[in-house]
Amino acid sequence: MTDAADATVTAAEQVSLREFLERLIHENDRRYDERFEAQEKAIRVALAAHNRSIWIVGTVLAALQLVIRIIGK
Repeated sequence: MTDAADATVTAAEQVSLREFLERLIHENDRRYDERFEAQEKAIRVALAAHNRSIWIVGTVLAALQLVIRIIGK
């Protein structure tokens, strides 16, 4: 770079190492938060599906027990 080109670089374009690292850490934290929230949502969906399947199995078993009682009489 020439001296003229160096003179056109403004202070806003220069970032200190500390600012760079703070931005990098903040961006990584944001990505980890997004991942955590996505995993949390996936777990909630899986648990809801599990609970629904348990309810369905329980309902089917109750219906079968009722049919067995009716047939057994």
